[in-house]
This record gives sequence, structure tokens and C-alpha cells, in this order.
Amino acid sequence: MRQVPDNQEVFVHANSNASIIVEVLELSIESTANGAARYHFEQLAKDNGAVAADIEQSSFTEIDASPAFP
Repeated sequence: MRQVPDNQEVFVHANSNASIIVEVLELSIESTANGAARYHFEQLAKDNGAVAADIEQSSFTEIDASPAFP
């Protein structure tokens, strides 16, 4: 068992110490996916007291969100 902040979801593998941490973010005022990603990245950097934070490249892939089984 681990303590997890309210703004995170953590998934831990049952047989190892591997885990995936997902930051739960609020809706951004940005209208594009790239703008929203940049906004949240900058907010996380600021909230964590980063000395520097740069995005060198970003890209997005469209996915089919329809159910796999009808």
C-alpha cells in the first residue's frame, strides 16, 4: 500500500514493484490539445518548483474511442 495524492491514480503490478502514475488534471481553458498539454506541463513544473522546464516536441495521435465489442 502507498499513499497517493488526490490528483493521482496509481496502478501497481501485482508481482513486481512496477507502477504507472497518472496525473488527474482539470479541464484547461486552452482550445487545442497541444495548448492544453503545454498548459498542464507548465503548471506541474511551477507547482513542483522546477528551475527550468522546456517542451522540445509534442505530437498527438487520434485513437478510435468506440467500444471494442458492440
